[in-house]
Amino acid sequence: MSTLVLTEVTKLGSGDLMVELKSNDQAKKLGAIATFLDIPVTVSPHKSLNSSKGVIRSRDLRCCSEEEMVEELSGVNHARRIKVRRGEDKIQTDTVVLTFDSPKPPSRIRAGYLTLDVRPYVPLPMRCYKCQRYGHGKDRSKKPAAVCVRCGKDGHVERDCSADPFCVNCRGDHAASSKTCPKFLEEQAILRYKAENGGTFQQVVVEIHKTISTLTLMLVP
Repeated sequence: MSTLVLTEVTKLGSGDLMVELKSNDQAKKLGAIATFLDIPVTVSPHKSLNSSKGVIRSRDLRCCSEEEMVEELSGVNHARRIKVRRGEDKIQTDTVVLTFDSPKPPSRIRAGYLTLDVRPYVPLPMRCYKCQRYGHGKDRSKKPAAVCVRCGKDGHVERDCSADPFCVNCRGDHAASSKTCPKFLEEQAILRYKAENGGTFQQVVVEIHKTISTLTLMLVP
């Protein structure tokens, strides 16, 4: 254990310790440990922080399947080509979302003789279609009845609603699905920061709020 260099240790809500090390070799050494101070321990890689997603765009790769890209591209363990709907058909685009086996995606990747720029993949904020809150899907909602996305009341759906818009997230006069909602924009900023800088969702929230507080202090005369 004395040969390991821990760069950061965080206690999670589950009681587990999240340990950050300087290299993969260090991680392998830690993974081989079965006891610590005579206490049995289980060491496993974090489910999300050891991978990252990036976006490439290339007409030259249009003939390549997703499986071929995973096999041929270095450090890639999953590929998903973006499709768009045209009428009743789904059309493949030149844009591909790659999952890398590293905490941050590379800035460029080689594909044969091509050198392709990699942009961070920023997903859309997850909004529950049952309670209309952000951060989880409808299967994890604790709300017993669905909430109308337009007015925020229980017992009916948007197509049957004629009430004035009311957002359950920011209490503004718009539907909870609005892309101009302050809560949507905050969630989007968090996901963008996470994609560009890494870290857990909770760590990013802290950093984003620090930035907002700093800007507020700078703007106050």
